[in-house]
Amino acid sequence: MVNVYAPCGSRDKEALWASLSAQLLLLRGKRVCVRGDFNAVRKTEERRSVRREQVSNDHAAFNSFIEDNGLQDLPLFGRIFT
Repeated sequence: MVNVYAPCGSRDKEALWASLSAQLLLLRGKRVCVRGDFNAVRKTEERRSVRREQVSNDHAAFNSFIEDNGLQDLPLFGRIFT
């Protein structure tokens, strides 16, 4: 199990995702759970309470991280998740 608390900066997040990708590559074939606060969204429509000047396009890089590592984004219902 990997618990993530990602930084807010786009470059820092991408560095974290690259590091996690390298670690996940070493664990290929094993069951792994990656969870936590990635400080990113999969779609821009999911982003809430952000000032216009702070809007980030990191969703594309985040989606690539998920897809490249064969991860699944589990749907979470019943509460507001950020």
